[in-house]
Amino acid sequence: MNKSWQISGNYNNDWTDEQLLEQYKKDSNEKFIIPLFDRYIEYVYGLSFSILKDVEDAQDVSMEIFEKLTSDLKKYEIKYFKSWLYRYTKNYCLQRIRKAKVREINPKDMHFETIEHLDLGAIAQDQILDNCIENLKSHQQEIIKAFYFEKTSYKQIAKNASISYDKVRSYLQNGRKQIKKCLEKNGFDISAY
Repeated sequence: MNKSWQISGNYNNDWTDEQLLEQYKKDSNEKFIIPLFDRYIEYVYGLSFSILKDVEDAQDVSMEIFEKLTSDLKKYEIKYFKSWLYRYTKNYCLQRIRKAKVREINPKDMHFETIEHLDLGAIAQDQILDNCIENLKSHQQEIIKAFYFEKTSYKQIAKNASISYDKVRSYLQNGRKQIKKCLEKNGFDISAY
């Protein structure tokens, strides 16, 4: 038996995230999620901490996210796990912040100063940006996500997607233009960025 096989010979340590997800969806065996947990627990914790600004909350959220993944992974079609996990973690943290702030608000005290503290604009902007990206053509989505969320280089994207370097530049440029138009259409002033 090959030494790279582990967990009863059913899991190859070199499997991609997507291969592990596919096998998990087929078998519903959590042993295929364990490697994802090992690979991404620090990533999820770091992102959670950067949003929540609290060590204990970030630790709690990291564990909660991986507990929820056992059921949620089956609900979604996931092409790039790391970029999907980034959005999932970010949305989970923002939802946690919203819930915490809603509990702090007494309905009798609802006035403009209190509402401003909710920072609904930032939350809405993130959701609109996500929607703008989702409205791109699939090849543009993949390249935008790989470049901006996964920090993949032009050269590596070209290699992974089996397209030319110039095509990557073109897809990024066109994708950015479409995202800019979408954000402007939704009332955001892009000139500040």
